[in-house]
Amino acid sequence: MDLKICLLFIFFGVYLQNKLCFDSNGEFVLLQFTDLHYGDSEERDNKTTKVQMDLINKVKPNAIVVTGDSISGYMYDGKSKGFTERYWRKFTQPYINTKTYYMYAFGNHDTEGDLNAWELGRLDKSNEYSLFDGEIQADIFSFSTYVVPLY
Repeated sequence: MDLKICLLFIFFGVYLQNKLCFDSNGEFVLLQFTDLHYGDSEERDNKTTKVQMDLINKVKPNAIVVTGDSISGYMYDGKSKGFTERYWRKFTQPYINTKTYYMYAFGNHDTEGDLNAWELGRLDKSNEYSLFDGEIQADIFSFSTYVVPLY
């Protein structure tokens, strides 16, 4: 069962210089976060960050899969610059703090702010722990679909 789940999420990976590998026991641990919705409120953002940190520290995953709606783009006021980047930095901070690689697949709300999918992908690639490898030629609905081999 664990191998089936793991193989399902390999679909959301990328080719790395540092290859993702099973350990000597044949295990690879993934932790999935979805619908984090950073940007709804400061209080919720702080609680969500705490939950992420607690789970990462308890589970000790080899990698994290973030499956959409990490940013509440619908909260964007249409005026202030930096909305999406500000909340992207908040939701990715636990991965930096714990030095954990992560794979990010966009949800419909992630690109409702001031960055489109291409811009958000470029921003995510700037994080040293991001495994994002979306293709700019892809359409908006498949932009954040990519492959990471697991050895």
